[in-house]
Amino acid sequence: MTRRLVGLWCCVLLACAQPATPSGVFAAPRALEIGALLDPPLAPGSAFVIDLAVGDFNGDGTGDLVVAWPGFSTISRFSDTGLTLPSRIDALQAPLWAEDLNGDLRAELVGAKQGNSLRVLAWDDTEGFVERASLSLSRAPVAIAMGDVMGDDGRDLVALTLNAFDAHSLEVFARTEAGIGFANAVVSSVPSKSERIAIGDVDGDGKGDVASAAFRENRVELFRGGVAGVSAPVFIATNPTPDAVAIGQLHSDVGADVVATSRTGKLSLHSWADGGVAAPTVLALTACVQLLIADVDADGRADLVGLCNGAIEVLRRTDTGFTSLNRFPVEGATLLRRGDVTGDGLADLLVAPQNGSGVVYVLRALGR
Repeated sequence: MTRRLVGLWCCVLLACAQPATPSGVFAAPRALEIGALLDPPLAPGSAFVIDLAVGDFNGDGTGDLVVAWPGFSTISRFSDTGLTLPSRIDALQAPLWAEDLNGDLRAELVGAKQGNSLRVLAWDDTEGFVERASLSLSRAPVAIAMGDVMGDDGRDLVALTLNAFDAHSLEVFARTEAGIGFANAVVSSVPSKSERIAIGDVDGDGKGDVASAAFRENRVELFRGGVAGVSAPVFIATNPTPDAVAIGQLHSDVGADVVATSRTGKLSLHSWADGGVAAPTVLALTACVQLLIADVDADGRADLVGLCNGAIEVLRRTDTGFTSLNRFPVEGATLLRRGDVTGDGLADLLVAPQNGSGVVYVLRALGR
């Protein structure tokens, strides 16, 4: 019964998976009960989805779904006949990141392993995931992201790390020219407790800057990128309790904008101007816990996707602000990711509540 249910859901998801231009509109959420398929199963109510990553790891043109559970991860592969049962990836935990690092049209998977280190895995058609690199950290990883921090046209890996004394660091691994290799980390101290980072060129100097959401201090800490790593932080005051931060070109004429969430207040947008951060612009969405900035309708302008007030909100950027494209309630959702899981070239949305149900919701991107 479980196997047939998985196939049925994917037939629903994939029924209209034809190449198209994205409209910015998404279909209603469909639940994938992946936690019920784990072998051995987790105890009822303990199938917590810690993190998600989507990437085409085997090069078949369709995104595969990696889920980090407590202590291990699994991969499920989408195809035109359904969703495969989750297979276990041992010694891989949250945080996760998926990206094609060597230009072979197959994504690599980056994640934590026990101890203070990260693994870089590549898919082998015979053996499954094979470790291609191991990166030593000074502390346990909390979040990871990739961007050109050094300004050398490479995709550097940045880890936000934490030790037992609640002290944080940013550890920047510069890409090397040898395939998917990385240089040793450049480590910088982070003043405040955080769980989320984002990378983008905020000041317009051609180097990726790292933003960290400091929820206790009600601020974002912006670390400007450079050839030797990141600088001391610029403090950006936000609305109360910023859980998450995103970077993208929404308003600024100089570089990318920083958008911070607030558990109780509205989003705040911060742009770089005259050598510093300008006064914020307040956006209408309130009580957001996760954000994405992406061009969801292929009009050349970045749009906003957020988990706000227990719902997924999709806002299109216009000449005068933002207009709502979608709003779908998803109770308790705290994770938001984007990737093509239907193989139609359009990036779908994936969300998950952290309630122990083991459910991942997929919102299929619709074309026009």
